[in-house]
Amino acid sequence: MELLVCNKIMSLDLPVRDVYRKVFLTESNEGEPMRVVYRMRGLLGDATEEFIERLDDKHQRPANDEETYRLASVMGECGGLGVMLERLSCVRDIEGEGRPLLGALVKLLSFCTKVQTNRALLVTPELNAVQRLLVALKLCLQAQQNMPPPFTEQLLEVMEAILCQASGQSVEDYARFSSTFGTKEDLDFLLQLSAQMAGSKTTTNILTRLTRVIPFLTFVNDVKMDVMIEHFRQSLEFSQYDTEHSSEQVNI
Repeated sequence: MELLVCNKIMSLDLPVRDVYRKVFLTESNEGEPMRVVYRMRGLLGDATEEFIERLDDKHQRPANDEETYRLASVMGECGGLGVMLERLSCVRDIEGEGRPLLGALVKLLSFCTKVQTNRALLVTPELNAVQRLLVALKLCLQAQQNMPPPFTEQLLEVMEAILCQASGQSVEDYARFSSTFGTKEDLDFLLQLSAQMAGSKTTTNILTRLTRVIPFLTFVNDVKMDVMIEHFRQSLEFSQYDTEHSSEQVNI
């Protein structure tokens, strides 16, 4: 007996669930019934179809966050995003009882930001999402500067996803959105901390995420841009560069 799915001969040892996910769904839409053809082996001559003995990566569809995390869209539909952000604002003691709650909220928000509809809601000024996440981020970074909580990197990933989504808006909309989060003191804190973390190997991933988030906090805000420029001014010796290089080298 031979079993064919999508005109491929399946090994009888393969789990039906895996055949459905890794073979049938590569050529069909989810929700459609999987058609299985039963055939007597050798009855019509030698088989010419591909024989699938095991299911490896080449039979899997590329990862698609919108599909993988589609159920997370319900959080935006039912107002769950606002509830999570409100609970996030209540966390004050990251070293004690607030730590498990913060970790769970960050993980759930990470799932939610994989979906476009949720990201679109999170950039609305009314939710005040970035400001609330920024407060939580400062708690994480202040708690243990040499060993931040394990979900700190995930928290920065959530912030980056929201800020990237917002950057696709018009300048006016982004300016209105950016007015809801962070002060120049917050920015200065992150810049100073990033400088301290630069020499630490244990916080390399967090520093990488942090340097991606910081620029978004300065967009369309002259005051915050000035803070960033002042922070890096000591490294921007343009006059010295001009005197040490010829005009041809400068143009290059």
